[in-house]
Amino acid sequence: SINRMTIPKHHLEFPANTNDNPADVHDLASNVMDQARFVLNHQDAHPGTTSHPGQDCYIFHPSLLDAISFGDLFVGYPRWAGTVDLVLKITAIHYRNIKSNRLGSFHLGDERSWMPESGSWLNKPELIINPTDMSFWKDVDHEEL
Repeated sequence: SINRMTIPKHHLEFPANTNDNPADVHDLASNVMDQARFVLNHQDAHPGTTSHPGQDCYIFHPSLLDAISFGDLFVGYPRWAGTVDLVLKITAIHYRNIKSNRLGSFHLGDERSWMPESGSWLNKPELIINPTDMSFWKDVDHEEL
């Protein structure tokens, strides 16, 4: 997996899109990308640019798709990344996590609008994913998990 950097939105200017012309949309997106790369290359002048603590991007050999079933996994649901990370640590040879760096992936903003205002979802037992409820391992006896 590859961790990402988080760039606070207040470090960037998002120009307004005035039309749907693909070339104009591309130019606007390229402008924001250039700003983001500048921020990453000058993090000391841009406080709040941080490493994301979890996993974001998974790269694995297609042969693992024969061994793993992602079933009803809802990507982005709390703890999904940790569950995928655990499965890959068990099944993938030479699996590792590449920590955030200025040359890697990044996310613009970190509003966490999915997180409840009162308390963290991390402390809510009803949100804990039970591996036996997931169909990650094909043809595996759930008692072995």
